[in-house]
Amino acid sequence: MTRYSALIVGLSMVVIAGSVGVVLYLQYGLTLIEATLASTLVLLVLVLFHAQFQRERDREALEEKLDDIRLLKAEHERAMEDIQKDLAIHQQTLPDQIRHAVDPITAEMEVLGVLFRQLAETAAAMDARLQALEDWRNQQRPVPPPATHAAHDRGSPTPIDPRQAPPLAPVVHQPPLPQPSDSSQPSQPVTPQEKRINDATQALIAMVRRSVSENRIDLHLQPIVTLPQRQVFAYEALTRIRDDADGLLMPDDYIPAAEYAGVMPLIDNMMLLRSVQVLRRLNQRKRDLSLFCNISQGSLVNGEFFGNFLTFMESNQELVNYLIFEFSHATVREMGPLEYETLTSLTDMGFRFSMDQVDHLRVDFRELNRLGFDYVKVPADKLISGWPDSGSDIHAADLPKLLARNGLTMIADKIETEATVIEALECDAQFGQGYLFAPPRPVRAEAFRSERDTTSGRRAAE
Repeated sequence: MTRYSALIVGLSMVVIAGSVGVVLYLQYGLTLIEATLASTLVLLVLVLFHAQFQRERDREALEEKLDDIRLLKAEHERAMEDIQKDLAIHQQTLPDQIRHAVDPITAEMEVLGVLFRQLAETAAAMDARLQALEDWRNQQRPVPPPATHAAHDRGSPTPIDPRQAPPLAPVVHQPPLPQPSDSSQPSQPVTPQEKRINDATQALIAMVRRSVSENRIDLHLQPIVTLPQRQVFAYEALTRIRDDADGLLMPDDYIPAAEYAGVMPLIDNMMLLRSVQVLRRLNQRKRDLSLFCNISQGSLVNGEFFGNFLTFMESNQELVNYLIFEFSHATVREMGPLEYETLTSLTDMGFRFSMDQVDHLRVDFRELNRLGFDYVKVPADKLISGWPDSGSDIHAADLPKLLARNGLTMIADKIETEATVIEALECDAQFGQGYLFAPPRPVRAEAFRSERDTTSGRRAAE
């Protein structure tokens, strides 16, 4: 295109110069030589003018390109300055970021080390205990079965009296190991029924012990929803143990045996570790959800467990507003100075508590809130029909307002029908939990892996 433009301009100048020569020859009477010289002069002037114009235009184009280069250079310099600033900031914050990423993993490894050490000690103690039971049974004496207790109906261990038992030892309210009688006392024969009970009890204890040692401990989550919207407000973490055939054992089945075997602190420790991992997953998705976590009274006062527990929670302070520890009414009622001191330590760290399995209304709710409790779970049937033998002047339907006046929030528990939801709403229940909304569902295994080994897109079953 440029060549054609130059050709057209050149032809135009030749035509103009020739026209001037013709005009001078014909109109002004100049000779042919004079007209030719004049035409040539005009052509030279036009060429010089065009050359100067072209030079100016090229200079302007060059200046524009130079300006563009200067602007690009300035942008690159600014980008380099920004990169240098970001690099300096990263160099300053990199140690803190590495420490923030490594500290939780280190704490988890320490907790796992404690778990394996406790498991080894418990296994050794159980070997000696079972050998003593076997030796005694050979002397024709019945082995007393472990005492049954009202197990936590959603996974929290049965309350025990930790002041009468050393850490990680079998619970003392279980029958003590029978000692062989001396020759002065007559031996009692073992009936077939007692022998079957003894065999079944020992088999259950051994099976629970194997399940814990082989890590057949599953975490299930059950949602707690708002009423009447039924939006998920929180989850409750429930522990289930799988037997040798991968069948699920409910709390009523395994808790007495686990207490007798002294492995409840191990179970609570594992549930706490997995609950923290699930909460981290929820926080990664920016979901403002809480997690209710049950801890047995025996674990709460176990010195070794609680020391490692505090260390582990200090390294996970970002979860303090999302992790809620839950105790049954019976456990709270049996708490003594040692348990209250433990609750105070947790409250000072910012943790809050929940009480469930309420069996009567003769409770100092103001004192309960002072101890750090924020939630009270009330069975829906009791909320609707009340406690006939509660011995309290408070009607169950007035309980939500009474709790609110004392800084507590009520959760209607064990809701299984739509009719129960309607009646709970008539009692001003704002939160509900039960099989009607969702049964407890297991958390997928990848939720317990380290964040370094997981990919975005995997999530825990809710």
